[in-house]
Amino acid sequence: MKVKQWIAGIAAASVLAAGGLVFAEEQAPNECSAMLIPLQLAPVSAPTEEGFAVNIDNVPLDLHGARPYLEGETLMLPLRAVSEALGYTVTWVEGERAESSSVSLANGDVLVNFSLQDPIVLVQNVKASDAVSGYQLPAVPVLAGERTYVPAEFFKALIGDMGVTVKEQLVLLYTPAYRAELEQEPAKEPEAAEPPVEIANPWKEYTSAEEVSAALGFDIKLPANIKEHYQCATIRAMEQEKMLELLYIIPETGVQYEICVRVRPTEEFADISGDYTEYLYTDEIEMGGNRVYVRGEDGIRTALWFADGYSYSVTYTNSLEKELSFSELSEIYENVQEIVKK
Repeated sequence: MKVKQWIAGIAAASVLAAGGLVFAEEQAPNECSAMLIPLQLAPVSAPTEEGFAVNIDNVPLDLHGARPYLEGETLMLPLRAVSEALGYTVTWVEGERAESSSVSLANGDVLVNFSLQDPIVLVQNVKASDAVSGYQLPAVPVLAGERTYVPAEFFKALIGDMGVTVKEQLVLLYTPAYRAELEQEPAKEPEAAEPPVEIANPWKEYTSAEEVSAALGFDIKLPANIKEHYQCATIRAMEQEKMLELLYIIPETGVQYEICVRVRPTEEFADISGDYTEYLYTDEIEMGGNRVYVRGEDGIRTALWFADGYSYSVTYTNSLEKELSFSELSEIYENVQEIVKK
């Protein structure tokens, strides 16, 4: 009961606060009631080199250079390009820091408010001021470069659960008006009546270095310990992308203490970390004769480098201890460099 009261309080406070804000440049909304309604979409897979395309009412959408991407198994879409195509005005509400900023969407009937790094989306029917719903997303909205990205599930708050479908590398969005037309002429577009299609998980797990080496086409050596107390818990790869991923944990604590290592053959440096968080601290350092790009808050969360035809990334997701120090990264770096057999 306390949880429901807390959510209702947050929803009411956020909607009231939105009325007194001075808006700057970005924004978006849809319709509702007053309970927390979790949004669910079939998991999606990693994109091919071509990435995901977006169609609205069966018309290809120009994303103006924005590129959908995967955050884990959650597909992230550019907010402004998609929302404006759905008829919403998008307003950016500047915070003290970029990651504390919020966004408002409106179309005359519906007002939507959310904050970066917060999975709760508040939706208000402006014709009934007490009709507010809270939607919980599977991942938080983020700022990547100069664009705001939200999970594909976000758009269910704007056009309804049946309006969002992910099929292979295509995101299909159907507005309520278009769906109403299809219901009158079902033979015209039978695909619209199909439920969302689940795309196969692109990651495949392996049990040995030999097995994953054969799958990826290059020789792999697996360090048993990449940092003191850490052990390799998961070996997996995306064969099509030639991407190796190793997850190291402290066994007695599980994934709360996790280091994710990725390796992929590339012609030049590439950020393969999948970490799109905007950190306060970024820097370039030298390790082993290579330039290493690091970022974090009070230490190092993600490190990236390129060496001998391979891009490497180390992401530290330990939520209970401080971030990595330079000496700890140096220890991990030496072990990671041994993963690919020369």
